[in-house]
Amino acid sequence: MSMGQYKNDIAVSLCLFLAIYIAFFVGCNSLLESGFYAQMNIAFDFDQNWFFDFVGRSHESWLYKGASSKVVLLFKHPFMYFYYDLAYCLQTVGVSVEHSVIAVSLLFHSLSAVILFVIFRLNKFNTVNALFFTLAYAFSATYLVNGLVLDTYSLVSFWIASIFLMIALKSIHNIDVNEWCRAAIAVCAVGTTLYLLLLVVMLELYLAYKREGNVKQLLVSKNLYLQALRAAVLLAAGMVVIYHEILFEVISNPVGYFKSVYWLVQRPGEKAGLIQVVKVFTAFSLIAPNLTTITLADGIQMGDFREFSFSLFGWIGFILTSVIVFTQLNRNSEIKIFSLVWLAICVLF
Repeated sequence: MSMGQYKNDIAVSLCLFLAIYIAFFVGCNSLLESGFYAQMNIAFDFDQNWFFDFVGRSHESWLYKGASSKVVLLFKHPFMYFYYDLAYCLQTVGVSVEHSVIAVSLLFHSLSAVILFVIFRLNKFNTVNALFFTLAYAFSATYLVNGLVLDTYSLVSFWIASIFLMIALKSIHNIDVNEWCRAAIAVCAVGTTLYLLLLVVMLELYLAYKREGNVKQLLVSKNLYLQALRAAVLLAAGMVVIYHEILFEVISNPVGYFKSVYWLVQRPGEKAGLIQVVKVFTAFSLIAPNLTTITLADGIQMGDFREFSFSLFGWIGFILTSVIVFTQLNRNSEIKIFSLVWLAICVLF
């Protein structure tokens, strides 16, 4: 790729970032003025008011989660406090709590689309096609929901995109990202949500397999275990920085905390069936069906995507998207296989 192409891609990436950031900021600001972010579970079972507490306020000042005199261990999102540090920097120069949360969330959310554009370019899409598919992603149901409702998912998309960028670099150009940089990305991803732990493990197994060449060597790879050690060191350092006040409590009663973790991730109520889960992770992720209103136990009216029911434009979009996706599957078989395995794990677990 020539220097001129690099400059062109940088300019496109910058314009893409600004356009997405500004568009979503306008939308989020409108929802903020309506009082949407002061509520929870009214859209897609998201806890947006808790998210605004975690990212926008210190634990002593939480409004919706309940204020605490000492740091609270956030089991599923242990490094969420680092995002508060970013928001607090904005607050020190006069930005409101709510707008600081929106600003930080959209920073990561918009960058995820830029990373996807880079992945398309690495995959030998020309600039126009790469931009087209990136904008298609930006208008997908998942991206629109995560960029407007605002929850941990708004941050998670950046780390998922970063992991797939490392896969693209290795599979297409045989480029290995620095081990410590890779470990830092892994720890930040898992620290944002524990659900990304398996994706991080899959990444390292893939890279080790590419390096060693066979499964037998993979299992005894010294580099694989060294990488795990690097990640463990960074994870431990981050946990000490955040939770040094309550570290003794966690160590002295690990069984109690494990029980708390178990009950935290067990949600009451009817579980979605396999067919419903498949629809959510495939069709509904791209094209939004007609909104379904569900009454929760507390009488809350929650909007969600449940029924396989589209408007006329929705059906047209669904068919066109399906055709485009299937025609582009042969671009990179390794990314395709990795993505399908990750999709299968998400559906099953």
